[in-house]
Amino acid sequence: MFKKVNQILELVCGILVGLLFIVVLFQIIARIVLGIPATWTVEMGHFLFLGIVFLGVPSLINSRSQMVITSAHDKLKGLPLFLVDMINYFIILCVLIFLGFGAYERTVTNWDIMNPAISWMRVGYFYLVMLAGVVGMVAFTIHDVLKYIKDRRIKCTSH
Repeated sequence: MFKKVNQILELVCGILVGLLFIVVLFQIIARIVLGIPATWTVEMGHFLFLGIVFLGVPSLINSRSQMVITSAHDKLKGLPLFLVDMINYFIILCVLIFLGFGAYERTVTNWDIMNPAISWMRVGYFYLVMLAGVVGMVAFTIHDVLKYIKDRRIKCTSH
């Protein structure tokens, strides 16, 4: 299931990157060539970038491609390594849950506010994308924790 969700997230992010390219290109053409302001492109660019970031990170977590500093981590082995990894996972999940509650609260409180630059877009959409991304990050992090524990258990029993 996580593999399929990851493929969908990657596809959605690819589409969002393409749309962001088109919106920025249109903004440049509108300003420089046509000499007209396209104020909606700035807000749409923000929204698309937010979607790329928050919907792309779960995929990074799934493939363990996020940036990390491992200088101290690489020197640990055995139980100390396991404990540090579990503490890291715990901190990550706490931050994500805190972020998720904030995104949920902002989604609800800003749902009825319309974006002034894009008349059909609610401000709550920005926070809804954040909330969806955080839910994905939590799910993929928990999946990663369980996989890590299972892999560690297999290594311990095979020795």
